[in-house]
Amino acid sequence: MIYIARKEQETSAAMVRRFTQRVQASGILKEIKNNKFFKKPANRNMRRVAALEREKKRVEHAKARKFEKNPR
Repeated sequence: MIYIARKEQETSAAMVRRFTQRVQASGILKEIKNNKFFKKPANRNMRRVAALEREKKRVEHAKARKFEKNPR
């Protein structure tokens, strides 16, 4: 639970802004949004295929950066 105490000479808008930043930093909203709808868990084969695709993209991206004229 996030608790915010009002500082001396702090406006209510500043206090709300500070609270909002704390909530976003904690990841509470992200977790709530992820749990809003039930997501059927992927089976073992689907997880394996997804992992292989991620690895393939990572390798392609690294290869493209290696041969780029102006690397970042």
